[in-house]
Amino acid sequence: MDVTWHVKHLSARQMIAIPLLLAVLFAGAILVRGIPLSTDFREGTLIRVRELDNRPDASAVEQEFRELLAADVSVKITEDRTTGKFGFDAEVGRKITENEENQVTEFLSTQFLGAKLEPIQSKGSSITNIFKEQAWMAVPFAFVAMAVILFIIYRHSIAVGTMILCVALNMLGALGGMAILQVHLSFGSLAGILMIIGFSDDMNVMLSDHVLKRVGGEARERAADAMKTGLMIGGTTIISLAAIDILTTAPLLYELSTVLIFGILATLVNTWFLNVGVLLRYAERQRRREYYVSD
Repeated sequence: MDVTWHVKHLSARQMIAIPLLLAVLFAGAILVRGIPLSTDFREGTLIRVRELDNRPDASAVEQEFRELLAADVSVKITEDRTTGKFGFDAEVGRKITENEENQVTEFLSTQFLGAKLEPIQSKGSSITNIFKEQAWMAVPFAFVAMAVILFIIYRHSIAVGTMILCVALNMLGALGGMAILQVHLSFGSLAGILMIIGFSDDMNVMLSDHVLKRVGGEARERAADAMKTGLMIGGTTIISLAAIDILTTAPLLYELSTVLIFGILATLVNTWFLNVGVLLRYAERQRRREYYVSD
């Protein structure tokens, strides 16, 4: 099976259409399902219970907390694969009072005998607003810094413009994956989004170097060679991240690895369809122009 078949045979317009359609689907997922916020970015309370012998029923625990606190509660089951013990993380949609905290402690000590209750974490609106401001400043700053560096290095409007578009669509793909799986926007998932910017740059720079700077052979052949390397890098990275998802139940690692998996998959599509299509269209036009000028 030739994984580079489309690079050698499809037209530039056909290659460009595929990632744009995928971007529309991801945007639709975000609009329809939305991206839930963790307590890192909204006022709320995080309750963590560990060292349970049996796997708890998430829906039953959610219902108990809703009745106890009269608030929206989301529960995630965790498992320590080393000890075989279970646990859960309960995110309450508001900051609970000291009296409610005592009620929660009493309820957990009664319902889950022998369980380990970690310190309850509460965050008010002022703290979460600071987190939001700092987080939303990090993403555009990284994006702008990336764009400036690319323009300084390449000074090629088409190549750099397509790279920036690809990075934006890769971030959209990561956010769309979060919406589909309802992965919370937290410090872990935000770190994954920032890492996608760097991974996208590496992949697109490698492609641009092969198509625009290297000599010898056809542009499509050079792009196909670059794609084989890119797929090897992306595939091995996804396998490693999938192993993290399978072997750990830590919420932070799950959010980080899931965002990276979706972002890398989006990178592979956008780089090896959208960016390839644009660069090949440019390279082939340049070649025809040089041919007619030489005649």
